Amino acid sequence: MWVFFDIKRRRPTQILSQVKERWSICKDESIQCNIYKKIKPVVTPDFHLRYKVNRFDTDTNKHVNNIRYLQWVLESIPDEIIDNYYMFSIDGRFISEATYGQTVISMTQMLHKEDSEDKSFLHTVKVENTGLVCATAQTVWRKLKN
Repeated sequence: MWVFFDIKRRRPTQILSQVKERWSICKDESIQCNIYKKIKPVVTPDFHLRYKVNRFDTDTNKHVNNIRYLQWVLESIPDEIIDNYYMFSIDGRFISEATYGQTVISMTQMLHKEDSEDKSFLHTVKVENTGLVCATAQTVWRKLKN
């Protein structure tokens, strides 16, 4: 698996076709989403949790580690979903950085409220006092087979 990162823009970027042609053994792509498509932030959350950014949430620059945003997103999923569904897909965007000492809010909005097999959610992690959006994501959950 290859991931390219634009260090000037601090964002993932598409892999150059020359690199794919030269180094790829498998032609199947593991990421099936457009990384350039924005995910709209949650405006009216159905669920939310607050977290104080601790020392172990951050890197050496005191910026929150990207994996922590993912953990905060998953923590805001209701227990009924966690207990009875599995995460089928996640599509996330890291937008800006929260830092040590700040309080962040992980917000989740259910997209499909009707009783269907799949449950979809929109997620946003933002800094509480400033409203700065740090990350957005969309998850799809499928019912566990008994």
